[in-house]
Amino acid sequence: MQVCSGWVADVKQDTINAGFDAIRVIGMFARATGSIVKGTQVDGTDELVGYLSEEIKLDLVAYSEQKSVGSDHQIYLLNSVFKKYFELGLIYWRRGDMQLSAESFSGCVEKYHRMIVDAGSFGAKDGFWQNFWEVSCRDEALPAAAAYLNGVEFTLAATPHGISRFEHEGYRPWFSSKLILACMGHASISRDELNRSISLARQNRSFSANLIKLTEFHFEVLTGKWADQASSEMLDRHSELYTGIKKIKGPPDLIHGEGIHNDRVVDWIFACILKRIGWSGRYLHSWPKDSELTEPDPIDAAKARETHIAPTQYVTLD
Repeated sequence: MQVCSGWVADVKQDTINAGFDAIRVIGMFARATGSIVKGTQVDGTDELVGYLSEEIKLDLVAYSEQKSVGSDHQIYLLNSVFKKYFELGLIYWRRGDMQLSAESFSGCVEKYHRMIVDAGSFGAKDGFWQNFWEVSCRDEALPAAAAYLNGVEFTLAATPHGISRFEHEGYRPWFSSKLILACMGHASISRDELNRSISLARQNRSFSANLIKLTEFHFEVLTGKWADQASSEMLDRHSELYTGIKKIKGPPDLIHGEGIHNDRVVDWIFACILKRIGWSGRYLHSWPKDSELTEPDPIDAAKARETHIAPTQYVTLD
């Protein structure tokens, strides 16, 4: 009985501690999302960085101590961690702190690979791998983009039998994965599937008209539709479309810069596209050269638009 009561006491204490952690994190998140604090609207970006950092720490502690219920939950903790590392990387990038951004992106890739290795130890037991793929690997565009921009190795996860990497046409994961993996040379794009997916997106209520316009523009730039236009016109059009998703109604998505997050992050998909097509220069939504990662930028990054090398390396539609 003493052992049993001691175990119960430990569980109760863990529950209490988890409750305090949750309350603290919820408070940080409320401030981070621009809530009214003492009657004053705050930007909340510093709080958001604190919130994400704290969440990563808590998830990694839970993962290392294996306190979660079921080994599959341990995997999903890593899924949460790599997404938050990616979000931190975007925020640091927008702030111009490229060293911290690169470190966060490296953390994203490392934790994604760790998740794949750990998940592989479960094999296909009770359909785990298929469920794992649906829940976790649909976000592979995030670590793939982080690796591509940061110049680190990336390993694609194996898809379960009977499941395509590019299912769910018309939904955001499809577009993100298609664009990023096409940039990396791991996917092709056919005109028919692109037209079909855009049509489905227009029927999907989670896609606003502004977001669809930006997505269409991404494909246009990647496949050379803007090849005859000056790079300055391409960048001006992108800036206009990206700013347009500020107006999206409903809960804003941080990773894609919706709503209040539009001034906090960058368009990482467009940055990958610029790298793929061979564009080089200075633009808020472009990843700098390695030599610029640790150097302070003397130019206001939000206003700089300077093309050094015009794009020529487009992806051809099938």
